[in-house]
Amino acid sequence: MASAMLRGLEPDEAFQIADRLSDVSAEEAAQVAAEYLTKDRTSLVIVGKAEDFLEDLQALRGEVEVIAFDDLDLAASNLRKSAAAASAGGE
Repeated sequence: MASAMLRGLEPDEAFQIADRLSDVSAEEAAQVAAEYLTKDRTSLVIVGKAEDFLEDLQALRGEVEVIAFDDLDLAASNLRKSAAAASAGGE
């Protein structure tokens, strides 16, 4: 909730949300996750040395795209820096 308050949520609202979330069981959360967080609707971002976990991740998820840190933009829909930003960063 601290991150929500840092983004402008009032403390009272944050505590109300926390109270509501505490009423959700693990089973309910898993059911919603199974329905909405499918492979075709989510992106999984893992930070680290890809060669340390790439094979295991490919076995679990199939096709995996590795994006070099210098090309990564977590705010972009495709997770990649624009060509202009990438070339400006390499100067």
